[in-house]
Amino acid sequence: MRTSDEVFPALPKGLEMPFYYASLSSLWIYYRVDLEIARRHVAAAPGLDLALFDGAPVAALNFQRYTSHGDSFLKTTTEVEFNLLAYPTGIPSAPALPLGAWLAGDDATRTIGQLRLQVAADNEFAVWAGQELFGEPKFYTTLTYRVPSLNARDVAAWDIRINEPRAGGAEPPDDRFICRITADLTGLPMRTVNLSPLAKWSVLRGRTVQTQWNLLGAWQGAQVPQDQRGRFSLSTGDSATRMAREVSELLRGAPPLAVHLFESQPAAAETRGFFIAPASERSGP
Repeated sequence: MRTSDEVFPALPKGLEMPFYYASLSSLWIYYRVDLEIARRHVAAAPGLDLALFDGAPVAALNFQRYTSHGDSFLKTTTEVEFNLLAYPTGIPSAPALPLGAWLAGDDATRTIGQLRLQVAADNEFAVWAGQELFGEPKFYTTLTYRVPSLNARDVAAWDIRINEPRAGGAEPPDDRFICRITADLTGLPMRTVNLSPLAKWSVLRGRTVQTQWNLLGAWQGAQVPQDQRGRFSLSTGDSATRMAREVSELLRGAPPLAVHLFESQPAAAETRGFFIAPASERSGP
């Protein structure tokens, strides 16, 4: 029998698992990508292989913004993961599913998950924790975004830009960015689905680490009809980062296939104020 140290990576001092999210807003956009290029990436993760749908691999851009609570802090984080759908080869077999079935949550084994290729995040603590706990290929930068929110009901579309990180302490020009993602989900045939728990992988000191991401609530998902693909755009900027190169290499010209959306429930809501008596009946100042 293997010892705990052989099964679990060591926990850095001050960190506890599981990590609880206080709130989460997340959008995934899926793309069919080139088989040979994707194979080169998954070969760097021992024990994993590509999940193929109709013979083709699938990549995802996953935007997340979340809050987390500690004993003396409340942190906010925004990040974008660039992932490949994969599965562990050490199990008997991954289910042979069409993409639509996997998107609907029909993988009852929860075998197929996502291998992180690159992760951009705007919280330095989240970058450190992701690297130390899971070996995430995570780096610090800023993100500029405008996305739908219960407190911004006039915003219908998602507009996300991963900015160029600082180099040598110098701030990059405002027009330098890694990639920009836009998505308008209006009118897509969204349905309620559930993919929790979602397996996620990274490579820590040469060994592949698996975690389970449990999103505590209902997901929404849809395949993107061909005549609706113009509602999405993806562009890469003038960036020397590895993420920009890999996004460009894998996703250049790839149309969006599908989306997933998760919005955690609000914890409370406060109404608009109102006067409890007509103006003529007011007393005092």
